[in-house]
Amino acid sequence: MTQSANSSASNAKHPDGESRPGLDAIAVFAAVVTAGSLSAAARAQGLSKATLSRAVTALERDLGTTLVERRASGLVPTTAGRALLERALPALAELERAREQVRRASTVTAGRIRVSSPPELASVWVGPAVQSFLREHNDVDVELQFGARLVDLAREGFDVVVRGGRVDDPAVRMRVLGRMRAVLVASRAYLTRAGPPQSPEALASHSCLTLAVDQGRAWDVVDAAGRAHRVVVSGRLVSNDLLSLRDAAIAGLGIARLPEALCAEALARGELERVLDRCTLAARMYYVVTPGGRLPARVRAFVEHLVRTSGDARSAGSLLSKREPRRR
Repeated sequence: MTQSANSSASNAKHPDGESRPGLDAIAVFAAVVTAGSLSAAARAQGLSKATLSRAVTALERDLGTTLVERRASGLVPTTAGRALLERALPALAELERAREQVRRASTVTAGRIRVSSPPELASVWVGPAVQSFLREHNDVDVELQFGARLVDLAREGFDVVVRGGRVDDPAVRMRVLGRMRAVLVASRAYLTRAGPPQSPEALASHSCLTLAVDQGRAWDVVDAAGRAHRVVVSGRLVSNDLLSLRDAAIAGLGIARLPEALCAEALARGELERVLDRCTLAARMYYVVTPGGRLPARVRAFVEHLVRTSGDARSAGSLLSKREPRRR
């Protein structure tokens, strides 16, 4: 018999509020009957005879019937005891299989991982990191979704979320991965029509394409002399999708603040131009977010791989330092 009774009884409550034996008491009863005596069951389970006897007595009291009889040959189940065993043994075996499956999930690197990441990291870091992880772990599958919207880790069933900006949620864990440069960009058509801003303050009079999470906030810009400017901006488009903001900038709808990696190709092709290119913007900090509690081995391995490869991305210049900026 594989079912172990070596654990504290899990008790439910009678309607009158009294404690009643749970599954562990039934497991003790099954272990006693299978062993044929309290002594043999106590040795097998690593418990005292008194503990086993109390558990069986409590179960009999709860059910209102005798489950075992003492005979010269040992403990023998009564008719009620045999009926309980017939129903309980398959359930106990299934419970043990479920426990073993959960144990394996916490120690074996196998299974599927659902990952969400911002699109600006697709080619410069997260995409290559996932590919190298899969080469190293043949027994793991990854479902990778790129998008700028803020996903709900628990409700949507993601194991790992990479995102820019902190998450103020005590139910999740966060680890710093690195920062990415942000730049101001616009199309030549927009700059010809509206005129390029000559100072950070001039951004306030331009059509600025803003990220939804930044709505109502100011853009922090440091000029060439090192002076910090906080400019409240507005515009005709607010989106939670950085790709949409990039495409809107290419279409001539205004000035966008984007991660440098996301608009690098558009800048190289001349579809976008830098705005206030002698100024600098605060770099965006990226984190890996996971559910609280103990993670399955495959998720722990993937998170460690992300942290390790973020160092490679920093060496290549795609990500900056992991050091978090001071909060204001």
